[in-house]
Amino acid sequence: MNRRLSILFALTSILLVAVLVSACKPETRSSPAQQASTATAQPAPTATAGTTASTSVVTSTLNKPPACRFNSTAPITALQTIESYTFSEPRVVYTRTKPTGLFIYGWSPNSKQLLIDGYNYDSHRHTLEVLDIQSGIVSVYAERKAGGWAAWLPQQQAVAYADFEYLDQSQGTYRDDLWVSWGSPQQAKRIAIGADAESLGIDPAGRLTFFSRERSGQPLGSKLQQIDAKTQVKQVSSLDLADWDFSNNLRAKQDFKLEDLRLRSNWRPSNASQVILNMADSGLLLADAQTGQICEIDIRQQNKPLVGSHITWSPDGRYLAMSTELATSEGQPGHLAVIDMNTGQQFSPDLGPGNLVDLKWGGSSQQIAALMQVVANGSRDSYRLYMVDVRLQTVQRVLPEAALGGAGSGSGEMSWSPDGTLLAINCPDWQNDKVIVAARVCLLSANKAP
Repeated sequence: MNRRLSILFALTSILLVAVLVSACKPETRSSPAQQASTATAQPAPTATAGTTASTSVVTSTLNKPPACRFNSTAPITALQTIESYTFSEPRVVYTRTKPTGLFIYGWSPNSKQLLIDGYNYDSHRHTLEVLDIQSGIVSVYAERKAGGWAAWLPQQQAVAYADFEYLDQSQGTYRDDLWVSWGSPQQAKRIAIGADAESLGIDPAGRLTFFSRERSGQPLGSKLQQIDAKTQVKQVSSLDLADWDFSNNLRAKQDFKLEDLRLRSNWRPSNASQVILNMADSGLLLADAQTGQICEIDIRQQNKPLVGSHITWSPDGRYLAMSTELATSEGQPGHLAVIDMNTGQQFSPDLGPGNLVDLKWGGSSQQIAALMQVVANGSRDSYRLYMVDVRLQTVQRVLPEAALGGAGSGSGEMSWSPDGTLLAINCPDWQNDKVIVAARVCLLSANKAP
């Protein structure tokens, strides 16, 4: 339990850097890949087999993932419109009194409901709720022992989430399971046992995806699983981590083991099979679940390797936004980096001192809301909200007098509605500007400037 909460509430501290990416279309092992204007991956080869005549022993040699390759000469699409926004003063739409934490997991596709998670420090339970922003009605979808991954299933009108079961509480061993709720705790159903919570995702076809892990401390299953929430039909994709050698761990852990692997999945909106696999200490991969194709995005600062977090695709699938830190040093302050996945061009805006704790894309794929933590000990002035235009490469601070951010953790601080008109963000009620007496969600109306 402590492990779950520490993962959920930990703020990512990372150093933004100049990103040098050598790819987005990877090389095959037999010949270099041709360049393309969009990010693609080449087939992943199987292990190379060799046979000796004297012993007839077959040995296997795994290869390291090839570097992705970008088309650096691809033309940059001209802007059809230039977007800028003005934001209304915060409007409180939801309140929870302490002791509680509050996490915003995202909007419904129609931009009318919010999926939120309230944590009660007294009961040590999480409650997944759906808030109707027009009526103010709150519907409880599920209760769970731990926080972590939760998301809408638009095709099913349901909510998917992770929870765990202790296998031996005295030893601290547990198993992650995948659940779906169709509207209430009584309508919640466990649809997969042993689904590694960190690797959970939803592909553009609406299928739930994950790598299996039977119990904590056990190896991560090497093959990507896909499951339809309605039919509960499970498929095994062609993507198999066992085809690759990840021993060049960026944090210098030379003995790579699947049980040590922490992995997050981020599906590309514009491509039904492409997924970013953030392997934390081991690197950033672009993979194709249908063919098993794979390549590695090499991120560096002055030839020093970096690792990324808060990795998020733009809605149109062109840009990849993230925070980065040096692979050899942890606990450093972080900023924002954006990669154009067509051309490989990188934009690193200066958001001033502090840690980037959350980032969310606007619906047009041009604007990013970035929340920075600038005071470590916590106060009303701990957080600052910025709008970053990735095409114009400009930065604007938003509502500097408002108390925004602070009741959630990391990527649970805010969410931009799919239609681009509303930004939901934590806006705690502070006592004497230093103590949170209530967790609240506010809405900022985003109006396009003429």
